[in-house]
Amino acid sequence: MTGQPELTDVEASALKALWAHSGEIDTLNIWRTVQERAEKQTPIGQVYSAMESLTSKGLVSYRIEPGGEVRNYCPKRIYKLAEKGATNE
Repeated sequence: MTGQPELTDVEASALKALWAHSGEIDTLNIWRTVQERAEKQTPIGQVYSAMESLTSKGLVSYRIEPGGEVRNYCPKRIYKLAEKGATNE
């Protein structure tokens, strides 16, 4: 046991998406990256759940950004790797 949290496949894929995008990306683009790499369809709800879980495990953090006209001005979360997530492989 290494003391690092166990990750689901979607959580691991989401972390890889963050690494691939220089560590800062919104949920929709995390999902798109996961979809590109997955051998099967991944519902976006699973990605939202994975991001919540990764946040609670201390592997990622986020900031809220205002949404634009395309998002009907709804805010969005921009995730980044936490120090713990940047070293978790």
